[in-house]
Amino acid sequence: MQRSVIAMGKSATVRTDLIAIADLESAMSDKIRAAQSSVTAQSLKDQLGKWADGAALSAKAQRAEAGPSQEPTPADIGNADTVRASRLITDATGALRQACPQLQLPS
Repeated sequence: MQRSVIAMGKSATVRTDLIAIADLESAMSDKIRAAQSSVTAQSLKDQLGKWADGAALSAKAQRAEAGPSQEPTPADIGNADTVRASRLITDATGALRQACPQLQLPS
């Protein structure tokens, strides 16, 4: 995603959109953390914590990409954060779905 944003030239609109997405992801992370305190099963708490960590890391990566236009580095550090965030979220939501098979997710 970061490379496509760089290719778009990081216009003011793109930066504004990235910040808006980051704000939503941060809010989601906060809500997940709040919900985490109401769960008694430690395994579920752990997965909710991973999900919240992933959302917060994704928000951080979005904010970094919203910064001033710059040349991508070979290691593309922002991309590493995005990949790690995605992995945390995917693993946590998969574990939660397994632990709670009756969970109804929006389609």
